[in-house]
Amino acid sequence: MRYPAFAFFTLLLFRAAPALSGQQKQPLPSFDYEEARKHEIEPHRRTLRLAGVPPGVSQFRLTLTVSRFGDVVSVSASAPPETLKYWAEARSEVLDWKFTPFTRDGKPTAAEVEEYFSLLPAERLPTRHVRSAGHSPEFGSLHHSRAIAVFWKLSRLHGPGQHGRH
Repeated sequence: MRYPAFAFFTLLLFRAAPALSGQQKQPLPSFDYEEARKHEIEPHRRTLRLAGVPPGVSQFRLTLTVSRFGDVVSVSASAPPETLKYWAEARSEVLDWKFTPFTRDGKPTAAEVEEYFSLLPAERLPTRHVRSAGHSPEFGSLHHSRAIAVFWKLSRLHGPGQHGRH
């Protein structure tokens, strides 16, 4: 019976040691969205197109923990329930983000960062292709013949090589 009690008190002592020595873990410095943007390393996509996402924009508010090397080591997301169901697919994209190191007193430090990430519906290809009237062969030849007529007229009025210069 002594051994479990000893193990319990030893574990309790290790948990309380930082508080007893006055060495509390300092909170990470926090950076807002605008400051975080200055530290982003490309590619840093803020949107992801996924099948099944309803029309409009679905957005996550993210709180990232960035290591002193600039890697995203953890992320928590908040969003409406209908958006959160896509978080598993979007999470890997966010964990691949990189930042230049954040600093405190001139030294690289881990940081807490506010970010946003949007989901958009998957792109839909048109069911049929409609050719633009501006690219038809008739339009091209008509445009070309008009340009030649204007050039010829300017040459006659102003002499060769002048083209409207005064």
